[in-house]
Amino acid sequence: MQTDATAQQVIEQDASGLLAELAGHERNAIHRASQVRFCSPGEILVSANAPNRTAIFPITALVAVGRGLRDGRAVAAGLVGSEGMLGADIILHTEHVGQVVVQCAGFAYCMPADDLRHHFDASARLQKSILRFAHTLLGQVTQNAVCYRFHALKQRMAKWLLMIDDRSGRLDVGKSIALLSIALGADQREIENAMEQLAAAGAVRHRSGMIAIQRDALEPSACECYEMVRIDRGAEEPR
Repeated sequence: MQTDATAQQVIEQDASGLLAELAGHERNAIHRASQVRFCSPGEILVSANAPNRTAIFPITALVAVGRGLRDGRAVAAGLVGSEGMLGADIILHTEHVGQVVVQCAGFAYCMPADDLRHHFDASARLQKSILRFAHTLLGQVTQNAVCYRFHALKQRMAKWLLMIDDRSGRLDVGKSIALLSIALGADQREIENAMEQLAAAGAVRHRSGMIAIQRDALEPSACECYEMVRIDRGAEEPR
């Protein structure tokens, strides 16, 4: 649990997120019902095929929603930042079918499942915001499925890095290869090769222990799917 001062500072950063669409008293009620917590890169927030007892509203953290196989291989189907939340399964009284892994460190609100159901039932604005985001996430998931089938790893990596940058995320250099390996469904050597190709083109570089991107150089390397998921998100947050 963060100190009151730290929590207040984090709360002030959520002005552009999903919760910003709510009336002030509704947003404050959700703040009071939630715990502000720091999420570390690679941390598993929700396990696959298990009851989810906590709704997650990212503030500065970015989380990847993915699915794995019995042999340990996995791939991310979607990326979620402050524009969204994880917890539709709670509202539907179902098990969470995927795994939620922190892609970029930051803060998030964590709300008990019963409190989410209460606030969802009581607020038409919250219902609209969550259902609209669920539609947006579904569009991202389906587009990513097409992307994994037809596009090369370097293109998919460029798309993923742009999606992270859109959400103001920062990838830790020390953990980026392992996290991208999970997110993109490739082994770490393949990730390293693709990263080296992007670095040679001046699209990515290391800065202060983080992966920094040069958008003008990175966007030409991304597949057309980036513009599709960017458009889908743009319907919710005009660029």
